Amino acid sequence: MKNKRKSLHSNFNCENNTDAGDSELAAKSKTDTVPNTKPRPKAEIDLDDINATFVPDKVGNPNGLQITYFQKGSTRNIFEIVDWYNAIRAAKLERRRIAFPDRDEKELAEDITRDFLLEGWLCKMGPNKEPFRKRWFTLDRRKLMYLEDPLHPFAKGEIFIGHRDGGYSAIIGAKDAKHSHNHVFTLHTPERDFQLSAETREDMEQWICALQSVTDLPLTPQDTKLA
Repeated sequence: MKNKRKSLHSNFNCENNTDAGDSELAAKSKTDTVPNTKPRPKAEIDLDDINATFVPDKVGNPNGLQITYFQKGSTRNIFEIVDWYNAIRAAKLERRRIAFPDRDEKELAEDITRDFLLEGWLCKMGPNKEPFRKRWFTLDRRKLMYLEDPLHPFAKGEIFIGHRDGGYSAIIGAKDAKHSHNHVFTLHTPERDFQLSAETREDMEQWICALQSVTDLPLTPQDTKLA
């Protein structure tokens, strides 16, 4: 499936939408300086948990880059307008060369970084059937994140998407049809059903197709880190 990003300036609105605020551009971490000690990094990121992908439309720059990493149970987003892409790939490849010296470099380079499966605006109903709220959704493999703003450094929520045999699925419609939103679909998980609404039927079908492609994938040992 080809990666597709939606316009950040969509006229897609939800009822009682209270999302506001300016876009937040995260900068590189600075070092904390303590008198009489060497500067120490503000954060350390495990190379196994980092990804980098170009998001020029989102950042508004042809070299716009989004760096994501998983730390302390949540995903952190950093947006850059510098070329860290090759540096991250080179560091991760070198780590794999050391760990697997007998493997072919082409094999080691596979899947070092990846594009998001799908991104765009959706409306989401709250857990207690609160009014639909507009959120920016990003599908990154088995992780579906939703944010109040596309450039926010932290997701407002993250949904793990497992295999269909474990009770995960995406279908058209919803159990509770007593709402005025069109193009509603449901993401079923063992913990909760997420009711979502797309701007158009085409968008809805794209999201369902993307989610189903994830639920069809067999689980890997690495997936357990996200669950």
